[in-house]
Amino acid sequence: MEKLAERITLREFRADGKLPAFIAELPTVSKNLVQDVEKRDAEIVRAVNFLLSAKLAVEAHTADDTLKENESGGVHSNLGATGAVTLTLPASVSKGVHYYFAVQAAQELRIDPGEATIRDDSGQTADKYKTANAIGECIHLVADAESDWETISKYGTWTEEA
Repeated sequence: MEKLAERITLREFRADGKLPAFIAELPTVSKNLVQDVEKRDAEIVRAVNFLLSAKLAVEAHTADDTLKENESGGVHSNLGATGAVTLTLPASVSKGVHYYFAVQAAQELRIDPGEATIRDDSGQTADKYKTANAIGECIHLVADAESDWETISKYGTWTEEA
């Protein structure tokens, strides 16, 4: 029976939307298992399609602002700013909250962690902001279990406040 089960592939299931003929040879338990796998696979495909179709919220900040946890997953830029903009991260957030930041005006964009730390290669000092000022520079931050911020990715030159 294992050899029959090994021959089953998702391609065979999806080619015409029906199970291959040899499935009839498998015991009922295996048929149910295959149907469960098909159902789970369909649910995964729906979830992935949903995530891929989701749009990110994009907010242009022209003045200082404090972000909220419900803005997690959004893109925050300084588009339209005529001077430095400081975006302060929330003081207490759930693990996994994340924000994208993008410099879209040739002005300084500061990301202030409050009393927390933004961990990256420019420094890891608590209560020090990260800054960049060239269009196109960006950084993605995620809250960790200790209410500090992990740098997941960044582009350009981000420095830590002196």
